[in-house]
Amino acid sequence: VEAFFEEPSDTVLITCKESARKSAEAILSREEDLRWSPIGKTMANEVTLVFDNHPVITTTFKALHESWSSALESSLHDQVTA
Repeated sequence: VEAFFEEPSDTVLITCKESARKSAEAILSREEDLRWSPIGKTMANEVTLVFDNHPVITTTFKALHESWSSALESSLHDQVTA
């Protein structure tokens, strides 16, 4: 679980088409101080997170949205003024 949710402040998420994956990996690999790894695939209405080349989480965007929309942060979203 930490592999997916441990996010230091310098972490970013990028996405690309499968056809551009090798090019993206080549660009990322040229940067010596950059640590990166592919974490999953997005397909139509579903996302799969992969760890050590094994799918560990597969879910739909609808299920993710439902979880998000019932979270405390989402419930307070319209009330935050700062």
